[in-house]
Amino acid sequence: MLRLHFDCRIPPDGLYTFIELTKQHAEFKVQVRDSLGSIVEVGSPQSPVKIKIFALEDKDDHSDIAKPRDDKAPLLKGNSEFYMSNGVAVICGIAFTDNSSCRFNKRFRFGARVVNGLPPGVEIKDAISEAFRVKERRTMKNRRQNSTSKQADSARGYSHAVIEHAIMNALALDNMQAGQLGSSLTLNHREQGMQTQQTHNLHSTIE
Repeated sequence: MLRLHFDCRIPPDGLYTFIELTKQHAEFKVQVRDSLGSIVEVGSPQSPVKIKIFALEDKDDHSDIAKPRDDKAPLLKGNSEFYMSNGVAVICGIAFTDNSSCRFNKRFRFGARVVNGLPPGVEIKDAISEAFRVKERRTMKNRRQNSTSKQADSARGYSHAVIEHAIMNALALDNMQAGQLGSSLTLNHREQGMQTQQTHNLHSTIE
C-alpha cells in the first residue's frame, strides 16, 4: 500500500510563531512512498495529487488527523494545501499562530492527508511528522539580544587583552632599547678612556 511520508529538517530550537517555515531554516517535504520506501509518482501533471497539512498537538489521538479541534482556534496561518510533483510536495508559506504557544505542552506534529487527485482504486495512507517544539516569536528576539550581548562582551574582552598585550610588548621594547643605549654609552666611555690612556703614554714616551 502507498503511504505519505514526511522528510523533515527541523532546527534544534524548534519553530517560532508567525515566522514562515523556510525563513526559520526548517524544511518539510511530503513524499509518496511504496512498501519498499521508494518515492512513487501518483496522478499526472494534468491531474496532480493534492494534500492538506494539519497541525496536531503531540499528545493528541492521531487516529484521525483531520478530526476537528475542540476550541476551533487555528494553529496555522497560510495556505495548508499543496500539490505533489514527481511524488513530492514542499511545505512552505505557512506559520504557527500564537494559539499554539498557549498550549501547555507546546509540542506539535504535522499531519498530511490526500484530499484530491487520486486515481480510481488508489489509496494512500496518511502521514504524521516527528514532534517539534513551538515557541513565541518574542522569545527569538530575546535570544538574539542575549546572543548579541554575549558577543559584544567577548569582543570587549578580546580587545582589552589585545591592548594589554600591545602595552606589555611596548614596555619590553622600551626596556630593551634602554638597555642597548646604556651598553652603548658604557662602551663609548671605555673607548674614550682607552684613547686618553694611549695619548698619555705617547706623551710620556716623547718626553
